[in-house]
Amino acid sequence: MVFSSINFIFVFLPLFLISYYLIDNKYKNICILLYSIGFYAYGCIDNPHYVLILLVSLYVNYIFGLLIERNTSFRGFTLFVAVLFNVAILFVFKYFDFVIDIIKYLNNSFEFRKLNLILPIGISFYTFQILSYIFDVYYKKTVAEKNFINLSTYIIMFPQLIAGPILRYTDVKNDIDKDRIVGYKDLFAGIRVFIIGLASKVIIANQLAGIQIDANVFEPSAISPATAWLASIAYGLQLYFDFYGYSLMAIGLGKMIGVSIMKNFDEPFRAVTAGEFWRRWHISLGSWFKDYMLYPILMSKKMSKFKEIIKKIFNNKNFANFISNLIAMTLVWFTTGLWHGASVNYVLWGLYFLVFMIIEQMFLAKFIKKHNIFGHFYLIIIVIMSFTIFSNENLSALCIKLKKMWTFTSDFMDINCYNIFKTNLKAILLGVLFATGLPQYIYNKVKHIQVLDIFIIASIFALSIFLIYMGYNDPFMYFRF
Repeated sequence: MVFSSINFIFVFLPLFLISYYLIDNKYKNICILLYSIGFYAYGCIDNPHYVLILLVSLYVNYIFGLLIERNTSFRGFTLFVAVLFNVAILFVFKYFDFVIDIIKYLNNSFEFRKLNLILPIGISFYTFQILSYIFDVYYKKTVAEKNFINLSTYIIMFPQLIAGPILRYTDVKNDIDKDRIVGYKDLFAGIRVFIIGLASKVIIANQLAGIQIDANVFEPSAISPATAWLASIAYGLQLYFDFYGYSLMAIGLGKMIGVSIMKNFDEPFRAVTAGEFWRRWHISLGSWFKDYMLYPILMSKKMSKFKEIIKKIFNNKNFANFISNLIAMTLVWFTTGLWHGASVNYVLWGLYFLVFMIIEQMFLAKFIKKHNIFGHFYLIIIVIMSFTIFSNENLSALCIKLKKMWTFTSDFMDINCYNIFKTNLKAILLGVLFATGLPQYIYNKVKHIQVLDIFIIASIFALSIFLIYMGYNDPFMYFRF
């Protein structure tokens, strides 16, 4: 069940809100938890045992949190077991077959059956959310939650269960623990944000999907360079408005129940460097890797010893810092790529951004700060290229498309590209316009005019529902990550 479906909007959500508002405050978390389990079970209807796996994981991690807090002698070992338990589940479902493929590629005689398991929806998101809680308890950033219902509500709350944002327990603890009284202003504010997110998904993202469909009709070797660029631009805009729309809907649903869910996007296409782009795109994932991987690696005792060795060998402190930072960032971006999917192209995508992040740290960022126009042009080009890498799991097709994109000949654009562009012109213009943030800026200036605000929200809601009814609705792209 997706947020942009008739079943969710007109059946599940109204039933939930009626139950939630009528029930006594002390039972609200139970209400959220039961509906969240039902929401997840609906998505796993063909694999009902996935619900049991999730519930067992909730209870085991609840125990881990208590043990880490209470057991002063074996806190480190308990943390290790907790991380191993959660990563092992993620590995079995998401990466086991990928590793088998790599081993078979390196050794043809290796015989081991793949599991061919269907990936549980949202597993990458809720696993990282669980790990953030475990780490925060270990580092004493928060106390372990004694109430199993409260902890489970935080982890599998349906507004962000399937595709984030990845919430920190420290950010929502007060909302989860306290009695939440949601006024009509909060309800309507939540509805407004939800509808804007719905429109981003249905009116913009889903319409851009047609470009990918039209472009993929042709073999990679048969497309023109312009088609390769157009397909990559369309995919990037579709991915952005798809995920941005989901995140807005999650934030809106959070407002409806009195839970603050963090902003996950901040106009990323206005960035001028790769570093700034990633501070604006999928903010919850970037901050997770920064706080739970990058900083711990850089501040670890082993890294400190390594830096001292490099410093003594080269007699250069700055070089030692650079090498240690390079190692930490390589591990982070390798893992970031792998987090998105068990495929080589995702790893290449992560390492691709690593290269530009390093170049920027070395010298390019200083130049860009003085020449913002160049920075915008540079950022858009590398981001478009990154979407080509991200969207092509077939490496041979990826290489052909990348080569095509940098082939500037007389046949740069062909009739097929022209037809695709002409057919999808409205979707392209809409995506580019809203990616600039200009329409959102104008809306924020006029939304205080209540009549106009209601008209705008009602209009885009009606159009969204019409498009859903007509079948212009696709699953959220991040569901498969």
